Amino acid sequence: MKMKSVIILKDYKNKFGSKWDSHPYRSGLDKELLKNNFKNNGINCKFASFSRVPPLEELKKGRVLYTSSEDLGGFYKSFIEDVILNLERAGVRVIPSFDLLRAHNNKVYMELLRQRIGHRWKDNLQSRVFGTLEELEDNLDRVEFPTVIKTFAGALSRGVFKAENPAELRTICRKIARVRFIREDLKDRLRPLKHRGYVRESTHRKKFIVQRFLPGLENDWKILVYGKRLFILTRHVRENDFRASGSHCNYLAGSKSKLPAGILDYAVRIQKTLNVPHLSLDVVQEGKKFELVEFQALYFGTSTVNMSDVYFEKVGNQWRQVPKNNISIEKLYADAVVRFLNQ
Repeated sequence: MKMKSVIILKDYKNKFGSKWDSHPYRSGLDKELLKNNFKNNGINCKFASFSRVPPLEELKKGRVLYTSSEDLGGFYKSFIEDVILNLERAGVRVIPSFDLLRAHNNKVYMELLRQRIGHRWKDNLQSRVFGTLEELEDNLDRVEFPTVIKTFAGALSRGVFKAENPAELRTICRKIARVRFIREDLKDRLRPLKHRGYVRESTHRKKFIVQRFLPGLENDWKILVYGKRLFILTRHVRENDFRASGSHCNYLAGSKSKLPAGILDYAVRIQKTLNVPHLSLDVVQEGKKFELVEFQALYFGTSTVNMSDVYFEKVGNQWRQVPKNNISIEKLYADAVVRFLNQ
């Protein structure tokens, strides 16, 4: 039987993926170790770069895995998006789909994607997205207070705020949505004097999200899904803070986490809906229901694996704890992709 193949696209720094304890620092997954793990599963692995993508005929014979980027300004990520969207439109099977690349480090598109398909996992966390401060003003009557505001990019709760009333909401959004082009803004200020009826460009047009506030939350859960293996971290909300992620909260990982019934099945349901081999989820519980706050399907942090002593795996209808031992991120990733391809 001919060996299956995957082509992995790495970035300009020769980096693929994200790994919390990588050596050298921020060097991503160990490519040789990753290659060996694929080979052990009967899959031939070939690395290429975004600027030297193999011919379409070769790409269409296998599957294409790829990395993302969190470069300041998103300039290189924009280039990656161009390449991956073109490959997907050309009929190449990219993993994950372009939708999930677009949602990486882009909370506005993440919200839109969650709204589009969230009914499949019974999502009910209401939110609205805006491109300008003016659009928010037109929809203020539809916002319930208190409310949560998020910038379109950021991690570890950076760029997450709470407003108690319309005045606070305006103040926060005016700050996070501001763009500055001094020369061009000055010219635009003068245009109404010359052109009657001219509508000026908004000076507050960084996109953002306004999301329903969930009161009384004591914690959230970070869940990393690698195929059939699930790692989970409980993050407790700090006193006088409404956030769990990144708020210097207390962490409980693996066997120390007290898991509510159904949360692991909920995570698997989301994974199947998004149709991905691996996934990072931020989940909260409101009453008896779970709500998905955020998700990423590539280039996410892996510290939850490092902090865990076990992972969870379903056998029949029961979840069981399995000692993590010394399993590597590279093996977790390769095993998850192989399982995904075989299914």
